[in-house]
Amino acid sequence: GWGSCGSGGSGSGGAARQAVVAVPSVAPASAAMAASGVDKAVEKVRRTVGSGGSHYEAQQMIKTIYHRHKARRQLEESYAVLQEGAKLQLQAKQVTCGVELGLLLVEAFTADQPPIDIALPALLSIIDSMPGSLPAATEDALVDEEARLVSAAVKWAHRCGGPSAGPPAAAALHDAYAGHLWRAYGWRRMGLASSHFARGADAGAFAAAVAGCAAAAPEAEAPLFVAR
Repeated sequence: GWGSCGSGGSGSGGAARQAVVAVPSVAPASAAMAASGVDKAVEKVRRTVGSGGSHYEAQQMIKTIYHRHKARRQLEESYAVLQEGAKLQLQAKQVTCGVELGLLLVEAFTADQPPIDIALPALLSIIDSMPGSLPAATEDALVDEEARLVSAAVKWAHRCGGPSAGPPAAAALHDAYAGHLWRAYGWRRMGLASSHFARGADAGAFAAAVAGCAAAAPEAEAPLFVAR
């Protein structure tokens, strides 16, 4: 186990946006071999997805590699596989697959309790990989899937971060998702984005989003966005 998962910094700000994976606490040669194995596995998945292969096949491959590393107690490598797999699936607009891997990563963080400043950047990088647009016919359902992952991540932050690190980590997750919703959908998802902005810490981004909505709205409706 990792011990207290509340150790380390809050993870918010620029450093929190970097997809950091901790250096394994094993011999350097073994660490290098494990990292190389993860890189090869991720590249194999990337080729499968990029060549028009089955996303389901890629999903099963990722989960198999994850469980293999987990069984060997190579925790950092197991996290990296899920993180990169989730990002690949989301970038390919396979939201259901990406969310499934993201939720598996949250479950692993909850069970293993790594320091929050190791785990938070991985979750932020997954949110940042959410697609900028989705098919109109399935958009509502897929946005709900994304929100489900963010909700699970926020619960993890409060549970593992404790009273000091938990709230800033949760706020960083809310800010990241609110920003994604605003960039991807603009005023159409401003209601959902507002609920996350309000729980975040980036007041400047919230104000900019409200101003953007007001500018795009008919003149008579502009005050409504400010009132919100």
